[in-house]
Amino acid sequence: MTKFSNGKLRYLIELSGAGAILVGLIFVGLELRQNTAAMQAATMQGLSDSTTEYMLLLASDKELNRIMRKGRRDPTALDETESSQFFYIQRTRWLRFQMAFLQWRRGTLGDDDWSFYRRFACRGSDDVDWERQKSGLLEDFVELVETCNQKQGFP
Repeated sequence: MTKFSNGKLRYLIELSGAGAILVGLIFVGLELRQNTAAMQAATMQGLSDSTTEYMLLLASDKELNRIMRKGRRDPTALDETESSQFFYIQRTRWLRFQMAFLQWRRGTLGDDDWSFYRRFACRGSDDVDWERQKSGLLEDFVELVETCNQKQGFP
């Protein structure tokens, strides 16, 4: 068996330590990527569930469905109660789009998933109730909705 000098032994220990740190960093990087993917999937699932609930509500409640259709045709034809209901139905929709925007901006919603919601949000400034809705939404989101519609049409 060959004897190592103190210098060679120290060099091998330092090299082993550096290798272990490198392997640890690679592992942390892989775990971070997996965690990000899982978080993005969970965010998209939550938004998808919210969208499904919204659509099922309108599909299963004849009165809300009627108010929604009437309000989209002519919001001035709604009575006071219907106008209030229409506003809150629309508010739910806009808050969902805004949440998608916020999650995308924070990195918990991927670009491809955000582009799906962005298409709908960008059409929104043409919405019959947009002027009432935008005052309760974040300024950055309102700016996005209004500029993406003006600049690019419907992405």
